[in-house]
Amino acid sequence: MTEIRLFGKDSIQVARRLRAMLENLIEVLPEQRLLVLRHELSLLDKTALTGKGTVMLAVDGPIEEIELKDDRLLMDGPFVIARTDTIKFTMRWPAQSLTSYLMSGEKLSHCYEGSGRMLVCWTPYWRLMLMRRRESETALAD
Repeated sequence: MTEIRLFGKDSIQVARRLRAMLENLIEVLPEQRLLVLRHELSLLDKTALTGKGTVMLAVDGPIEEIELKDDRLLMDGPFVIARTDTIKFTMRWPAQSLTSYLMSGEKLSHCYEGSGRMLVCWTPYWRLMLMRRRESETALAD
C-alpha cells in the first residue's frame, strides 16, 4: 500500500482506486483489521511538512495564496499545492444526487473545508506541459 501511494501520488486515478479499495475492505473485513485500513485511508488525505527551514516547491505555473475562513472550496482537479493542517481534504461527488452527477459529466471533486491558508496553482503553463508530453512520447518511441 505504502509503495503504491507514494509512487502514485501524482495520479488522481491511483488515489481514487486506493480509496475505493480501502473503503471496500473496511466494509467487508473483520474489526481487528480496521485500524490499519483506516490509518492507510487517512494517509491518502494527509501530506505534511514539519520542522523549521525553507521549503522549495516546483510547480507548473504561478502560485496564489488563498485563505479560507470556516468555508468550503470545491475544485475539479489537483490545483492545491499546499495547505495548513486546519483545512480538511476529502474527495466527493460534485452533485447532490446521482442523477445530477451523471448529467454533469464531472469526476470526483477535491473538497477543502475549514479555516486556514492554501497555495494554489490554478493555471499551469501549457507550453511546459506540452513539452513534457512530447519528451515522454519521444522516450517511449526510442
